[in-house]
Amino acid sequence: MAMVAGNGISRSMDSSFSPTPADPAPRPTRPAGSAGRDLALAVGAGVLTVFIGARFNLGERLLHGLSGAEFLQLDEWPLAMLVTVIALLWFVVRRARMTVYALAVAEAGEHALAAALADNRRLGREYLRVQENERRQVARDLHDELGQYLTAVKLAAIALRTSAEGRPAREADAIESIVRNTDHVTSVVSAMIRRLRPVALDALGLAAALEYCLAEWRARLPSLELQMDCVGDLEGFDEDLNLTIYRLVQESLTNVMKHARARRVSVSVARDGGIVRVRVLNDGVTAPPVPLPAGFGLNGMRERAATLGGTFHAGPEPEGGYRVEASLPIKPTPETV
Repeated sequence: MAMVAGNGISRSMDSSFSPTPADPAPRPTRPAGSAGRDLALAVGAGVLTVFIGARFNLGERLLHGLSGAEFLQLDEWPLAMLVTVIALLWFVVRRARMTVYALAVAEAGEHALAAALADNRRLGREYLRVQENERRQVARDLHDELGQYLTAVKLAAIALRTSAEGRPAREADAIESIVRNTDHVTSVVSAMIRRLRPVALDALGLAAALEYCLAEWRARLPSLELQMDCVGDLEGFDEDLNLTIYRLVQESLTNVMKHARARRVSVSVARDGGIVRVRVLNDGVTAPPVPLPAGFGLNGMRERAATLGGTFHAGPEPEGGYRVEASLPIKPTPETV
């Protein structure tokens, strides 16, 4: 593994990155036994009672012992108990039918909920696809239209500056101001284009695009120590997965800048079989001071992970700091199928 201290980048091909998975939800304990076994036990208990009663004449002995309690009308009790047993059997049958009906309704509800969840995920993927297409189009328009006109303005200003000999100082200063302002607007537009559509992601691949993204953040925040660790082969992913990983890291760093007041940030992207695990850990405050608007920040990252069938977790670390972590499934590409 090659490590660069301070604000460097570390890349490795081992499996040192292994985030602790969240504890699974407890599952209810299934009662032991089955319907056939329970029925056999009930019939066996009845047969055993008849056998013991016939062997020891328990019925006659019971009647003889209670012969002095005629006022209790004990001879009517067997008929009453028989009616009670039949009524209980009727009650059990009706409850069983109601239970079967309730289970069928619950199962239908689960199927409907699963279908709705699948529809929501498809809508989410379509929304992200449309969003990225719009960003790509806006970035292309900024580059092709506004960028060309800014270049033309700058060239015209440079031409005026070249022929400015003998002009008043006020005109020369105005021309120089046009050149400086044009350079500033060009740099702002270039930064907007990179935020809208990571050009390095298309040209160089995921790992290089992430390294370039962190390099920009280091230039923007020189006091922040940024480290990156790439584990495994991060090439060959489809566009949706590449963009999701890049946006997760980008949005996590944005949240760190806005809310965390951190001094050190560690970014890890690891391929573990058919899963890509993304983790961004900072040593700042444990939570944003104000709730983030719905659809942005943590909510937006959670939605991105869910649309790909992945999981997302964000929360404070026991030893301090804040962690954002996502596990995303790798969709097989035609070359790997």
